[in-house]
Amino acid sequence: MGLAQGSWVMFQTSDGTLWAGSIAGLIRIIPTADGRDFRFRVYAEPHGLSYHSVASLAEDRNENLWVGLMSGGAAKISRSGFTTFGKEDGLFWSSSIFETRARDLFVVGSLNSETEWFINRFDEEKFIPIRPQFPETVKRIGMGIEPDCA
Repeated sequence: MGLAQGSWVMFQTSDGTLWAGSIAGLIRIIPTADGRDFRFRVYAEPHGLSYHSVASLAEDRNENLWVGLMSGGAAKISRSGFTTFGKEDGLFWSSSIFETRARDLFVVGSLNSETEWFINRFDEEKFIPIRPQFPETVKRIGMGIEPDCA
């Protein structure tokens, strides 16, 4: 279990594979046989991702790599390939992916292009949105609006 996030993110899965996320896509970093150099494999829309810009990376208990996509929801990468979760699954965009100690997988993101955020729990088939009851001041700050200071 782990988490990485940001505009350039790096993550090492439990099998030792190095991954990077960028605005250009998901990048697998592959050491050469002699260990002196690296090759890179970039995954984006042509390879099954619903969007190219990666916001976060995490691994679940089954050693699947999860990719949070800036405007494309999320993707699960397993040994059998990519599974994407997008607008039709309730994820318009995502900013973070994490697995709890109880091994529940969550994606923080939105159901639409609006700025309201949801915490979405994966039930092994789909994402269930949970709407946090933040105070209005917190919501305004999250949208980049200065709080009223009286």
